[in-house]
Amino acid sequence: FKIDPDLSDKIKCRFLLSTQRSNPVSSPIKEINTFERIASKLETVLKSGNAIGFDIMGEESKLTDEERDYDNLQNSFKRKLELIFNVLVKHEDSVFRIHSGETSCSFDNTITVLRMLDEVIDEYCIANGVAREEVKLPEFRIGHGIYFDPSSEYLDLLHKLGVIIEINVSSN
Repeated sequence: FKIDPDLSDKIKCRFLLSTQRSNPVSSPIKEINTFERIASKLETVLKSGNAIGFDIMGEESKLTDEERDYDNLQNSFKRKLELIFNVLVKHEDSVFRIHSGETSCSFDNTITVLRMLDEVIDEYCIANGVAREEVKLPEFRIGHGIYFDPSSEYLDLLHKLGVIIEINVSSN
């Protein structure tokens, strides 16, 4: 997408590209939105300067066993996080927003997502031979964030990752 040149000096915002959490990691069918294809599009949109990041959205439900299973090549949520993180980490001041903690039926999603993000960052550092302190992380945001595990691990991960929790009054 592009902002009309006549409006570009009047619009002082940039956008988050977003997709449904339910989209698969990959698919041989070109018409299906997959995280692999979306990550490629995200790279293009970030380079254009019209977007600053990415939002994984969708009606939240408890993460399934398939989503929790890294070896599940189609539904692994961690694989989806990796694909998007690996694009965003290359762009300074990017934002990675994930809808989580929206309903009581998904109480432990946020801690699970934070653990996955932490692992993704560690694995990125190892793969690229860099110390974690040297990596300019995207700004992590949890959209909704009202249902969560109030453990010390949860608080430690929020602090370690610098996560901003968004509370949307009209949605929650």
